[in-house]
Amino acid sequence: QIQSVLKMASKQQHLRDRVVQFYKKHETAGKKFTCAHFMAEGVSRRTIYSILSTLKIERQPGSGRKPTIMTPQNVRKLKTLFNNNYCISQTEVARKFECSQPYICKTLNRLHIKARKKQRCPGYTEEQISQVKSQCRWMCKNFSGKSFILDDESYFSLSGPQMPGNDVYYTDDMSITPPEIKYKFKKKFESKVMLYIAVSSKGISEPFFKPNGLAINHETYINQCLDKILVPFIHKHHKNDEIVFWP
Repeated sequence: QIQSVLKMASKQQHLRDRVVQFYKKHETAGKKFTCAHFMAEGVSRRTIYSILSTLKIERQPGSGRKPTIMTPQNVRKLKTLFNNNYCISQTEVARKFECSQPYICKTLNRLHIKARKKQRCPGYTEEQISQVKSQCRWMCKNFSGKSFILDDESYFSLSGPQMPGNDVYYTDDMSITPPEIKYKFKKKFESKVMLYIAVSSKGISEPFFKPNGLAINHETYINQCLDKILVPFIHKHHKNDEIVFWP
């Protein structure tokens, strides 16, 4: 029995070697030519393609189907349209090149061109830009070695759907979904809460919350924010420091 197994394995290896040698000799004719040759000898198509699939065939430069839509000239046009540009739609460009939007996206990925979100930055004038170095030099000269303390307040809505992650819902039937789940109700004047906080290089102050009210007034800022939040924060973290308060 062992001899029969070895004989069968030897026969299979011999067939494999013949198929590989024949294909390499007639590689330009393609796999179909090799398949037709051995099928004439009674070898199954599946066996032939199984042997050929184990070969590592390297494509020759320039081989394969020639591009008809994204020719080298159109690729350069596409790069010019999108690179360092905005206010341009992949769908509109796809209509122009008479192809699909995913094909445009795939070509842009090959060109390493990706859509990126604009970042916020201050809108400085030319005069302000020219004064940056002198102002920084003045600040370093006058405030070097001192601790900066900054404070600010912000307002947050109390409605749940306005919070990140709460603006979607899951259901298998929209017709039976309760209205409070399906809809995002918006009032003309939303209830909000104010948060005040102070920060420095040594820590963060205790937060101060104030519900309702559209804006903070001077009484709340002095009596609640400064006296109860900022002053204790300075005594705790900057008791012996020279500080610069930057509201």
